[in-house]
Amino acid sequence: MPFGTRGRKYLSKNSKAWNDGVTSYVVKDDKKRVEIYNSNDPKQSRFGDDFKFEPNNYNYHIASDPKGYLLTLRLKKGMKGMKEIRALLDKKTHDPLHLRIKVAFIWANVDVSQFKAGGITDDTFTFPRNQYKDYEVVDKRK
Repeated sequence: MPFGTRGRKYLSKNSKAWNDGVTSYVVKDDKKRVEIYNSNDPKQSRFGDDFKFEPNNYNYHIASDPKGYLLTLRLKKGMKGMKEIRALLDKKTHDPLHLRIKVAFIWANVDVSQFKAGGITDDTFTFPRNQYKDYEVVDKRK
């Protein structure tokens, strides 16, 4: 896991993923399938290194915005990863409110809700097997 994170978890319309730092589980609801990968396998995501984040690979800028603070990160020349990240942060809590991420020439917008900092247990990154017991399991670990 980059920059000392314990794990990762994301939920989207058609897929969900849990990564505990050892094993990654990708659930594809539309196919009723669970794919299992080693956590560092770039094939676990169709985006691979496009969404990889290494803090030292970016130049940072912060500015005041009517809605909060706008933090802009631009990828340094010759580095791989997201080309640009714009994060709108709450002025009081500094919690993220909105992200705008540029990969190649495409921008993705992410509205952040139910953000929680600190006090996150390791259970958050544990795959809930019982919820997907009727799904096909495909083990893609090497």
